[in-house]
Amino acid sequence: MKKNSPFHILTIALLITGTTIGAGMLGLPIKTGLSGMFPSLISMIVMWGLMSVTAWILTTRIIESKHPVSDLPTLFQQELGPLGKWLSITGYLIIFYGLLVAYLSGASSILVNLIQLPLAKPVWLMIFFIVATGIIMFGIDLVRKANVAIMTVLGISFVFLLIKTGQNLNPQHLIYTDWHFVPSTLPIIVCAFAFHVILPTMCKSLEWQPRSCRQALLIGTLLALVLTILWVFVVIGALPLAGQGQGNILAALHEGLPATVPLSIALHSKVITTAGMFFAFAAIITSYMGVGIAFMGFTRDMISSYGKKSNRFIEAGLTFGPPFIVALVYPNLFLKVLDLVGGIGILLVFGLLPGLMIIKSKRKQAVWQRLGGYVMLCLFGFLILLELSQELGWLQIHPNVEYWHFG
Repeated sequence: MKKNSPFHILTIALLITGTTIGAGMLGLPIKTGLSGMFPSLISMIVMWGLMSVTAWILTTRIIESKHPVSDLPTLFQQELGPLGKWLSITGYLIIFYGLLVAYLSGASSILVNLIQLPLAKPVWLMIFFIVATGIIMFGIDLVRKANVAIMTVLGISFVFLLIKTGQNLNPQHLIYTDWHFVPSTLPIIVCAFAFHVILPTMCKSLEWQPRSCRQALLIGTLLALVLTILWVFVVIGALPLAGQGQGNILAALHEGLPATVPLSIALHSKVITTAGMFFAFAAIITSYMGVGIAFMGFTRDMISSYGKKSNRFIEAGLTFGPPFIVALVYPNLFLKVLDLVGGIGILLVFGLLPGLMIIKSKRKQAVWQRLGGYVMLCLFGFLILLELSQELGWLQIHPNVEYWHFG
C-alpha cells in the first residue's frame, strides 16, 4: 500500500480544522464568557480531549470494517445492530435540522445588525435562504467552487478579527470566574468540537492507514483547539459581561446573537464590524452548504432505503423546508438550538454510541479499554440528562450577574 505523503495528511488535517471551525464558534464566546475565561479554557480542553477520543474510536472501527462504510449510521448498525442504527439516525436528525435552524437564525441576526438597510429580519432570512440553498441546488461543483472562495474570505477575516479585537483587550474581563455556570456551556463546546461526520471521508482519502489517520486527527484537532481558544480569549477580553444596549455578553445571550454582533457594537469600529461580518457570514454559509449537502444525501438514502423514488426537489423540501419555517417563526434561536444540537444530538451520536461500541465489542480488549467504555457511557449519558433537564425546565442555571461590576 502506498504511503500517504505529509502534504496529503496535512490537507486532510486542515479539512478537519475547517469542519471544526464553523458557525459553532460564533456562539461559543457568548456562553463560555458567562463562566469566565479560566473555566472556559479548562472546559474546552476537556471536551476537546473527549471528542478526540470518540473520533479515534470511530476511526478505528471504520478502518477495521471489512466493508469500508461511507456513513456512520451504517457503522453503528454493523457494531450495535438495528438499535444503534436508529439511535444514530435520531441523533442525525436532531443535528442536521438543528444546525440548519441555527444557521438561518444566525445569518439573519448578522445581516440585520451589521448591514444598515431598512429590512426586517424575516426578509434577511429569506434572502440568505434563497441564495445559500440555491447554490446547493445547483450541485456539488458550484458548492466546491463557492466554498474555496468563501473559505479564503473566512481565513483572512478571522486572522484580521483576532488581531484587531486583541488590541481592545481589557484584562479585568479575563479574571472573572463562575464555575456554577460551566454545565450550561458544555453543549455548545461539544458543538464547536464536532467534526465526526467527515471521518469516513478522511479514512477513505488516507486509504484506511491508521498512522496517517491518527496524524491527521491530531494535527487537525489541535489546530482547531488553538484557534478556538484564541477566539474565545479575545472576545471575552474585549466584551463587557453586562451593561446597557446590545454590546455585551449577557445581552447577546438573551437575544441569541453571534459574538460578532456585540463586538461590532461594543468596540465602535468599522474595521471590526466589516471583518466580523465577513467572518461570521462566511462561517455560517460554508457550514450551511456543508450540512445542507450532507443532509440531502442522508434524506436521499433514507427515502431509497424504503424503496421510494426521489428527486432533488423532494429531497430539498424535506431537508430545508422544516428548518426554514422554524427559523421564520422563531428567529432568535441561534444559541438555543446550538445547545440542543450539542447537548443531545452530538453527545448521543458521537459520544454515547462510541462508548456503547466499546462495551458491546466482541474484539479482544484490555480491561482498561472496556472500563473506559463504561466511563464514557456514564459521562456522556450524564451530560445528555443534564441538557434535557435544562431544556425541560427541571434544572435552571443562571449566571451570577449581580457580581459583575466592571464594564
